[in-house]
Amino acid sequence: MVNHYSFNAKRKTQNGKRYLMVRFKVILAVTVVVLFLFTLLASAPARDPRPWDQPVSCPKCQSDRVVYILYGEPKLDAELQRALDSGKVELGGCILTPDSKRWECRKCKYSWGKVIPDQ
Repeated sequence: MVNHYSFNAKRKTQNGKRYLMVRFKVILAVTVVVLFLFTLLASAPARDPRPWDQPVSCPKCQSDRVVYILYGEPKLDAELQRALDSGKVELGGCILTPDSKRWECRKCKYSWGKVIPDQ
């Protein structure tokens, strides 16, 4: 005669061990993925601060109402849109000349800072 109780108890024990092993593997896999992503994010180079976020004052009148002139076709992201809306940045177009300036004072209209360095 087969003892059904002992058979079921062994099956439950085996299923419990399988369950724990599967659970352990899942936890291990999630931990490895999280550690990989953390090291990937930690090793990413830090983004340079946007130049229009630097505190700048006009060399002529000392006003802090200056605008950064951005040339080319920039990628319009949310941060750049906020800077354009707030007046920190002005688009200078696509054509650069040796006379193109990087900054302009809103108070005295003085422009300074070379975009194209002397060679």
